[in-house]
Amino acid sequence: MSRPKVIISVDSLHDGGAEMFAIRLANQLANICDVYFMEFEAGASQEKKLLEKLKPSIPFFSPDKHWLMVSMLFLQKQFGLSKILSALSFRLKLILIDRYLRKHEILVINSHAIKQNYTFGLLKAKLTSLKFVLTLHGHYELLKSENLTLFKASVTQVVNFVDELIYLSDEQLNNFKLAGFDTQKATRILNGFEIEKRVSMPSDFNKNFNTPLSLMIHSRAIPEKGWKEAIEAFFILKKKGYNIMLTLVGTGEQYGALKEQFSHPDLLFVGFSNDVFEHIRTADIGLLPSYFYGESLPNSIVEYLSFGIPVVASNIGAIAQMLKVNDDLAGDLIETSKGIPVKSEVLSAIIEKYIIDKNYLSFKRKLAFEAFRKFEMTHCIEAYKSLLFNANA
Repeated sequence: MSRPKVIISVDSLHDGGAEMFAIRLANQLANICDVYFMEFEAGASQEKKLLEKLKPSIPFFSPDKHWLMVSMLFLQKQFGLSKILSALSFRLKLILIDRYLRKHEILVINSHAIKQNYTFGLLKAKLTSLKFVLTLHGHYELLKSENLTLFKASVTQVVNFVDELIYLSDEQLNNFKLAGFDTQKATRILNGFEIEKRVSMPSDFNKNFNTPLSLMIHSRAIPEKGWKEAIEAFFILKKKGYNIMLTLVGTGEQYGALKEQFSHPDLLFVGFSNDVFEHIRTADIGLLPSYFYGESLPNSIVEYLSFGIPVVASNIGAIAQMLKVNDDLAGDLIETSKGIPVKSEVLSAIIEKYIIDKNYLSFKRKLAFEAFRKFEMTHCIEAYKSLLFNANA
C-alpha cells in the first residue's frame, strides 16, 4: 500500500517561528508518509539557512527556481511590475505548482503562510481530489493591523476552499468565523517540538547563584519583538549592581542598529545560530517582551519550556495559555496589548524577583517542564496525521 503524500508550503524561508515549525513538522511526518516541501516565493527572503534544517531526503520545490519563472522574474525586474507581466507570472506559477502536484500524485497540501493561499484555493477548484489544510501562525492578524481591507479580502478568498483549518489562538479562529468559515472544520493543534537533547530534570537543578543570572531572547530582531526593551531592562538591573547577562539570538532589521547602540561585556549579540539550543540550555530565563500584532503561539517559548527555562513574556496571543500549569504559570506575564511596547521598568522589576528570591527560579523551572508537556511532538503529529490523511488513508 502506497504511503500518503503531502506537500508542506511556506511563503519563503524567513528565519521565523512559522517556517521553523513547518520544517519540524515535515521532518517528523516524513517518518509516516511521503513529504515534499515548497517555498512559494523564493525572492522574499535572502537567507536560506533554515533549509539546512530540512531532512535531505525530503524533496524541495520552489516554482521560482524553474527557468521559465526565472526568466519571467528577470523581465519584471527589467521592465517593472506591469499588470500584464504580473498576470503572466502568477499564471505560470499556478501551472508549475499544478504540474508538480500531478507529477508526484500529491493529494494533500498544508500551507503555513498567507501569500500562497489564494493560489492553493484556485488549485483546489481545479483538482477536486486535493485536500487543502491551512495552518495559521499569525500572518492574518499582522495583515489585519496593516491593511484591514486587504485582510478581509484575503480571508474571504480562501474560506470556501479550505478543507481543514488548524489554529493556535481564539483570535485566529474568530477572524475566520467572522468571514463565514464553518468552524466545524477547525481544530486547535499546538505546535509540537521534539526534544533533541534531554536536559537535567527539575530535581537535579541547583542554580549556582555566584554565576550571572543568564537572560535570553530568541526571535527575529524587529522592534515589535521587544529587543530594545529587553536591553534597557538589562541596563536598569546592571545599574542596581545585579550579576546578570543577556544573550540575544536572531537576525532582523533592528539587529545592526541595536548592536551598534548598546555595548557591554555581559550583553551578547549572537545573530543567527545553527544550534540555538546550545544557547538555550545555558539560560536561566527566556524573554519575549513582544507587542507584535502577529504573535500567537511563539516558537521560542516552546523551546524555552522544553529545556525547563521559565519565561517572562507579554500577555498577548496564546502566551498565557502556553505558560499555564494548573493555577500557576511557568514564568511571568507582562501586561500589554498588541502594538503597545512593554515598559522596560516593568520588565526589569519582574526579572528582579528571580534575582532576589533564590527559590523562585527553582519553582518556576519545575513548572516550565510541566508546561512543555502539551507541546510534545507526539501529540502534534498524531493530531496532524488524523486531519491530513483521514480522507486519503
